[in-house]
Amino acid sequence: MSKSTKSLRIALVHPEMIIGGAERLMLDLGIGLQNHGHKVDLYAGYLNKNSVFPEVLDDNPKTTFSTRIYGNWIPRSFFGKFHALLAIVRMIYLSLCLCVLKCFHKIHYDLVICDTVAPSIPFLRLLGCPVFFYCHFPDRFLSQPSKNPLKRVYRAAIDFFDAFSMGKATKIAVNSKFTQSKFKLAFPKLNQTPMVLYPPVNVPAARKQREEALNRLNSGTSTLPEKVTSHLADPTKKTVFVSINRFESKKNLQLALDAFYAGGTDHTGFIKPWHLVFAGGYNSQTKDNVETLKKLQTKVKDLNIEDSVTFMTNITNEQKAELLTASRCCIYTPSDEHFGIVPVEAMAFQCPVVAVNSGGPMESIVDRVTGFLVPPNAAELGAVLSLRFDDDEAQREMGKNGLDRADKIFGLDTFGNEINNIVVSLCSTKSD
Repeated sequence: MSKSTKSLRIALVHPEMIIGGAERLMLDLGIGLQNHGHKVDLYAGYLNKNSVFPEVLDDNPKTTFSTRIYGNWIPRSFFGKFHALLAIVRMIYLSLCLCVLKCFHKIHYDLVICDTVAPSIPFLRLLGCPVFFYCHFPDRFLSQPSKNPLKRVYRAAIDFFDAFSMGKATKIAVNSKFTQSKFKLAFPKLNQTPMVLYPPVNVPAARKQREEALNRLNSGTSTLPEKVTSHLADPTKKTVFVSINRFESKKNLQLALDAFYAGGTDHTGFIKPWHLVFAGGYNSQTKDNVETLKKLQTKVKDLNIEDSVTFMTNITNEQKAELLTASRCCIYTPSDEHFGIVPVEAMAFQCPVVAVNSGGPMESIVDRVTGFLVPPNAAELGAVLSLRFDDDEAQREMGKNGLDRADKIFGLDTFGNEINNIVVSLCSTKSD
């Protein structure tokens, strides 16, 4: 076997395994490497078996990885505070556990891939192999500025450690050109420009899920609420829009509701035979989730459009597939989103996307070809909903364009080839 096709042993190191975009990215990264013949082991500092992708569960037939958890005992926060500090502690502990495995169990790796928590990098370098770091977004821009002097000192210390550690990575990648620009602002002294490696979507799986969703929708076995299926079954209505996002204030879901109402209203009130579905992750223990959903529900009641709006929390894969298959378009409202996997997933399901014209969607969506990029203004977004999706043929054409783009630019095979080239290059440079 030539050096370029040598099977490598690779460790994936991630703070916590839950259901989220960063976790999905790391799993797809591992799957892509396995498809190229490499052996991949997954290490995490926290696992919630009730909310995790099936690839990491030992008792699940879809299990893909050898998964080891070290640090489950470390709290994720302390009285709702110190999330960043405890994430760093967990990742350093996890990194030191890998060093112990190397010293006492002779487990050696050709490469380590980690993400999210940069301060783990110097400790992972003790393993004596290259460390590839995937930056979803610079942590300092995720923290809200504070006037509290103690909080400012605490944050400055974390930012300093973050910058120092980032410089120890062998190679760095980011999820979009937008994140790349923010990275340069966060680490101006770093002599390494991160490469852009877009998160992938499994297009063949989406095609299969879409076919199955169509069968369920047409056969009356849909998993969606009756309120939605009855609307779809009425030939005088049928038009459904979907917004898929976690119920968080930063996702700006209020804009989707305001645009829906603006586009469907005239001087007499709401007249369009439309239906809007808000679907996404929700944790009743998270204050932001609870408050965001409650505000939306209150606004819907105040506008007197309760029959035209449905809220679905923690949807299944089957429900997600049916929503993206049945909807006229997906409304995506976060501003300055780092990348945003939802628009790409929607395109894989041939569902056009209407998104705010900032951040990652500016790179994933081609305006007026696979969807529409609109200023974060309810009137303009509502006008797009009202005027651009009445033509069935145009909507289908846009959906096909989205599928082609998702497959060509964001497909799992493309992503797997890119990550394989990266790791082979890093390990070849090490051996040379």
